[in-house]
Amino acid sequence: MDIKSIRKNMAAVDGGAWVSKAQAKVLGDMRVKVRGMGGEVARDLYAEKCRKETDLTPGGDITARASTRIMRQVIAEHCLMEIEGLTDGGKPVTAEDLRPVLASPAYEPLCDMLVVAVAYVDGITDEKAAVVEKN
Repeated sequence: MDIKSIRKNMAAVDGGAWVSKAQAKVLGDMRVKVRGMGGEVARDLYAEKCRKETDLTPGGDITARASTRIMRQVIAEHCLMEIEGLTDGGKPVTAEDLRPVLASPAYEPLCDMLVVAVAYVDGITDEKAAVVEKN
């Protein structure tokens, strides 16, 4: 086994990569450029938000509800870079349009789609990146 087949491609995780339905069927006709959660900036942002969280269990742990909310905030503020193929009444929706609303439960289905895209980027290995670069 070559190490490139298991080593995470940090250029994609930190710098972002385009994900479409070819990589994540849940995206349908959308295409998104996202960073992974496995990068230092995303991890630091998540940890910072966790330290400030007040929605805790009696044992002092962050509740599942708070963890989900924080994940959505990190996706909105850091991971989501660009989006194509999403409209609102025919008008294209941008990543900037989505940032203020992604933490809302009303946008949970969209955020779930982005979670799949972010997970895909976190799973890009050096070997996968080399194949994509050739094509």
